[in-house]
Amino acid sequence: LCEWGKTQSAIEIAQQCLPSVVNSTNHIGLNVDLAIYYWLLQNDQACLQHLQAVPLDKAKQFAHPNTKIYFNYLSKLIAFKLNNRSLYQREDSELIAIGESHSLASTGTVVEINSVRYQVRSHLVFGCKIWDLANAVSNRHKQAFRLGLARAQNRPVVINVGEIDCRLESGIYPHSKKYGKSIEKIIDDLTSNYNRFLGGIFESREADVFIHGVPKVAEESDWPQEYKDCYLDIIQTLNLKLQEISKKLGFG
Repeated sequence: LCEWGKTQSAIEIAQQCLPSVVNSTNHIGLNVDLAIYYWLLQNDQACLQHLQAVPLDKAKQFAHPNTKIYFNYLSKLIAFKLNNRSLYQREDSELIAIGESHSLASTGTVVEINSVRYQVRSHLVFGCKIWDLANAVSNRHKQAFRLGLARAQNRPVVINVGEIDCRLESGIYPHSKKYGKSIEKIIDDLTSNYNRFLGGIFESREADVFIHGVPKVAEESDWPQEYKDCYLDIIQTLNLKLQEISKKLGFG
């Protein structure tokens, strides 16, 4: 529901379910989900309330690894926001950030483009990869992405997708290992198809579009040495290709 622009409906359903799962790991998951939804709506008090409803002594009871990741991520985001209010001032104009979880970091912040100040509003597409958008097959990520663009109307858009494609367990690296293709060849094919996808959906759009570069995440101690050795190369190569796409399509 959140991906389809029905965040308030998602909140209502999750709130109704909470009392029935008080003593299970689902209670933790629902509170984290609600924290995400309220963060997107910029309701700091409610977001913090649901994060605080997750008992730290039950940290090992997260039913899914992503739940713990989102819990830690949002805890840091809300703490940063509460200590840096000046970065989150209200503005009349909005910029829409469409993408996976990294788009959450910019929610509510203020950016200036061509002397106009915009407040960022995020349209979250859970787990979205460039591969999902570049793929010829229809999928929920494409549909949710298009919906986010439709909701943006004539407002500027920033695309925040690509970090998941660079991970150890999904995307470019395991594809290279499985099929014996070079990293460069996979990225070339991937970004070529991504260029076609973006060119098609933004063809008639007049408002500014920006592609956010892929960030480097903290290195994990259990990463295989082979992956560690090529991780930065994957990100750098992909970011150069994204820069090329941005120039070809006339993005900002």
